[in-house]
Amino acid sequence: MIPCCDATLRGSQFPKRCGRWKCPTVWRAFAGVVVLAALGNSAFGLTFTDNSLDFAYRYEANDLPNVETTEGWDLVTNPATLTGDSFTTSAGILSWSSPLAGGRWWRQTDSTDAWNTQILSNTSYSIECRVRVTESDGALPGLHVAADNGVYGGWFSVGTNDIRLGTSTSYNVLASGLDNASDYHVFRFDYNATATSFDVYRDDQLLASNQQATAAASNRLYFGDASSSGSGTVNLDYFRWDPVTSPPADTTIVTFGDSTTAPRTVDGQPLYIYSNILRDELPGKGVNADVINAGIGGNTTADAIARLDSDVRSYDPDVVVVQFGINDSKVEVSQGATTPRVDLADYVANLTTIVETLKADGVRVILMTPNALSWTDTLLERYGQPPYDPNDPMGFNATLTDYVEAVRTIAATEDVELVDIYQTYLDYQNVPDQDINDLLLDGIHPNAVGHRIVADRLLATIPEPSAAALLISVLLLLPWVIKSYHRR
Repeated sequence: MIPCCDATLRGSQFPKRCGRWKCPTVWRAFAGVVVLAALGNSAFGLTFTDNSLDFAYRYEANDLPNVETTEGWDLVTNPATLTGDSFTTSAGILSWSSPLAGGRWWRQTDSTDAWNTQILSNTSYSIECRVRVTESDGALPGLHVAADNGVYGGWFSVGTNDIRLGTSTSYNVLASGLDNASDYHVFRFDYNATATSFDVYRDDQLLASNQQATAAASNRLYFGDASSSGSGTVNLDYFRWDPVTSPPADTTIVTFGDSTTAPRTVDGQPLYIYSNILRDELPGKGVNADVINAGIGGNTTADAIARLDSDVRSYDPDVVVVQFGINDSKVEVSQGATTPRVDLADYVANLTTIVETLKADGVRVILMTPNALSWTDTLLERYGQPPYDPNDPMGFNATLTDYVEAVRTIAATEDVELVDIYQTYLDYQNVPDQDINDLLLDGIHPNAVGHRIVADRLLATIPEPSAAALLISVLLLLPWVIKSYHRR
């Protein structure tokens, strides 16, 4: 027999002397069953998905891609003659090597299986390849992956040591200092139709996010140098694509702010900012979300109002995280200014307008206070005079603190959620052997650790309890309610 866990019934045996309806053991067991039912297979870690199975279309390099062996492919050459020695396949690797200039590619035809007939202007998609680029020179090196859905195009170039994003006029380096020559790496280009932008990955590491690109490109692969001069050597393991990267998002989140929100590159590498962390980790907390970064460096709340419709409301968001104040409160003393760029009253009015506009749209608004600042030698040289206090380690926050307090007041007045990043940074500094500069790149902008802290606060705030979770909470409380009633 199972002993009853209720102290008032201890010594009794279930079910002989313990009424089932008043046994907490039974209720907790029943609640546990509900928990497992609500969580499904994920409770047992059975939700693993092999990404290779997510792609509807795939080219394995066992044969040269052509109309006969690869549905929807067409071999195009420029100059018109392509020698057979230029392309070879061996052991599942397609190789191209030539001292000649580029302009050799395989392109999708108008076949119904071609990705250019599958991708629509409002469709998100992924393109992925595993490749090694052992030689590249000239203006446009290595392997080129181009995609065009008829409205929006992206053109990416993988070289021996970098990856670039093509526009209609040039190539911009997204990441440099890479070693793409000594081993194979997986490159993935995810197009988000909602944000009309690309995210670029190398071996599942995000290299660049929210990349806006337009290029006069059809859907094709270039091998070697695509400019008028140069050469290249490329080895391709596989190439795959799919017009659907993931199930449609249930939630659209916009992170709306200044340079502390915007994408940033450090030493040639993209910084892992909090919006990207949210995008990567919210699914693990049950939130399938599109996270759109609407941060622009140098912006004040006046700038924010001017672009609220185009950069935020146009996405019909469910959640908007709003963080402004550093630029509003800044006094450019080196330029002779004596007052903040946006005075406090106007800041309050602007931020209130943003919040009330979004609330009227039915948006869940999360206000964040600006992060705390710290002196650096460069900042002391530029701002080391009143109203700032160069003798106080936290003296660069002299004008910011009033704006921080204003955010707190607006959050309370407008009854919206507050994530107090300013206080979070101070709390970090108050721990022995920790310093606020651990969180900052340059006294102003968060580094990777600083963004991690911001993301953790938001990850603890954004997910809301589901109906199942609320039911579980009620069921877990029932034994104590019943016990109290029984004792009466």
